[in-house]
Amino acid sequence: MKRLDCSIRNPQSAIQNAFVGRHLVIGIQGTSLDSGLEIFLKKICPAGIILFSRNIVSLRQLKKFISDLREVLGDVFFVIDHEGGVVHRFSEEEPQAHLHVTHFPGNLDLGRTQGVNGAYQQGQVMAQELISLGVDVNFAPMVDVLTPASSSVSNLRFLGEDPALVSKLGGALIRGMQGKGLAATAKHFPGLGGATLDPHDDLPLIHFSLDEMEQVHLKPFRRAIKNDVAFIMTTHLHCLHWDSDYPVTLSKKIVHDFLREKYAFHNVIISDDLEMGAMTRRFSLEESVVGAIEAGHDLVIIGHHSDLIERGYEALSRAYQSGRLKEENLRQSSLRIKSVLEKLRVERK
Repeated sequence: MKRLDCSIRNPQSAIQNAFVGRHLVIGIQGTSLDSGLEIFLKKICPAGIILFSRNIVSLRQLKKFISDLREVLGDVFFVIDHEGGVVHRFSEEEPQAHLHVTHFPGNLDLGRTQGVNGAYQQGQVMAQELISLGVDVNFAPMVDVLTPASSSVSNLRFLGEDPALVSKLGGALIRGMQGKGLAATAKHFPGLGGATLDPHDDLPLIHFSLDEMEQVHLKPFRRAIKNDVAFIMTTHLHCLHWDSDYPVTLSKKIVHDFLREKYAFHNVIISDDLEMGAMTRRFSLEESVVGAIEAGHDLVIIGHHSDLIERGYEALSRAYQSGRLKEENLRQSSLRIKSVLEKLRVERK
């Protein structure tokens, strides 16, 4: 296998060569590297690859798969959703060659039975186990605050109903993971706790004022930022009293002006999967990809279909070549990604 230089170590060169794929996190099919997948990846040159259950047969197989992909792509990062409870991508199996992934209880159980120390220790174990496989980023913790109106996702995924408790537990999970060198992700900004629809299916509408959001749903994100969380993932949500024109994913007012500037978040902002019904029912893939980057995201996820990944890649290429996406903004995003991941890799030594 010939290694491809799509490294984010030289973001200026990457942009000059129109490697706009460096702003994509993509899902792939299969459990091993073949020639077709290699050709596809060398075209897209993604920043990251998100792993699903469909990619995992065993822990040894996954470790080799990640190693083979990294050999081809160079400085790519690997990410998985590993919250515990119902969000667990691994099959149950005996430890193999010092490899093991603990199936932790769901967040609601963690919030009810474990204190800050327990959450911190869980974060540490998650980091050690995932890093041993080659994973760099965990799309956890979920720091949405459960409310009586919550019906968008399983209640078991919430850490609790008290914003202060969610903030403390989320912060402890982040510190535990990142202290061992695994990038953590606070999600789903600005909070799904008041949503009555699941973004996988359709776009939730939120009628809370910004003051109401800051009193409850944004508190855990402020704590996550204080804990230097590596990634914040936005969600597909329309906050009508905050930005009446655009959902969060496409809202510069929320992503750039509020999260990046007002909250002074200097690490990586990533969208949730653009293949979710909340976006596909209302926008073309091309509108979503380019609009999300324009709004201030460093990265966007296209998690499942290769044809949509190619369309997203081509849309970004056209937007860059036309000047719609500014080189300086793309370069700053690449530098943020590089800086965050390199800093955490130092923690592993």
